[in-house]
Amino acid sequence: MKKYKLRILFLLLVTAAYMAINTLSVSAYFYNITYSCNDNVCIEGETAAWYFELLNQGNKEVEYIGIELASITNITPFASLHIQFYPLSSYRGKLITVGTNEKVSINFTAKLPKANFGRRLVYQPCFTTTITDSYIIARDNIYESRQCYNQNETMEVLKCVANAHCGLDEYCILNRCAKLECKSCQYIINHTCANYECCSSEECKADEQCRNNTCQNLNCDIQDYISNHTCRFLSCSFDEYTENRACKKLDCGIYEYAFNHSCTQLNCSENQFVENHTCKMLKCEETEYAKNHACVKLECLYNETFSNHACKPLDCHFFQDKINHSCISNKKVIYKLVLEIIAIIAIILFFAIDYKKYGQKHKESKKE
Repeated sequence: MKKYKLRILFLLLVTAAYMAINTLSVSAYFYNITYSCNDNVCIEGETAAWYFELLNQGNKEVEYIGIELASITNITPFASLHIQFYPLSSYRGKLITVGTNEKVSINFTAKLPKANFGRRLVYQPCFTTTITDSYIIARDNIYESRQCYNQNETMEVLKCVANAHCGLDEYCILNRCAKLECKSCQYIINHTCANYECCSSEECKADEQCRNNTCQNLNCDIQDYISNHTCRFLSCSFDEYTENRACKKLDCGIYEYAFNHSCTQLNCSENQFVENHTCKMLKCEETEYAKNHACVKLECLYNETFSNHACKPLDCHFFQDKINHSCISNKKVIYKLVLEIIAIIAIILFFAIDYKKYGQKHKESKKE
């Protein structure tokens, strides 16, 4: 029983001695941190570089496998350097080793987070080192140790110094990004509000229309006219044509007529004439006929007459003479004919009277 108590006391003394040695070794090294930013101005979201100077004034070497920078508000790392560590392998990794009374410089880069105290980013460094003591490894089955230091590091981190540091719809003012408040007919370009070329067709020329906020030519057809920035069809009459997007009267020649917005040659017949760009029927006299769209005098023979605008032979009676395109009665022939008729009638009457007398005498003779 006494031996068992001595063993326990020995273990306690060894443990206390190890903790004392480990405490001395941890507190025996220190660090120095510096940083740099582009143009010596640290901007949120841009890359910064941190430079570490590690000094070991202890009595044994220290192996680093991780360095982190953590915000003091939530102890969340925003920049870190990690080295792959293989504690159970003959090759334990490319560790950062600082021997006794040695100084080692390392650096790494990361994007800057938002400032957590006004314009300042306050953070703490955390170091992860290896555990080489076999007793602690055997007891706790751990091979590394992480420790954060309460000494606060600060750096000024601005939201912006130029518009390019802000979002597309923001601009930089007093090192802060502010939202752009553009008007209804504006768009955002290069972090500023720019006016659209147009938001309605009324802002464009008469022959343009506002499409996709730009004034574009209407490109109307030749038979269209422009009204209220719109192509509208010209309803020209048949005797009009389009010129400069307007209806104009056709100036057709004497022998032309207006048809389908153009001048067309008239094709009048022989018995027609042209009047007011139209074919009209000739009204020729009986003694005339139509030729070359005009009335021409008929030249009939003396023994021909005029009929339906043509010469025809006279059909005269035997007692008529053909004189000057007419049938003229011959008075001598008529007088002679009348005398002959009278003589014939007289002879007939004479025979009739004589026959009557003969009949009476024949009746009287029968009575006797």
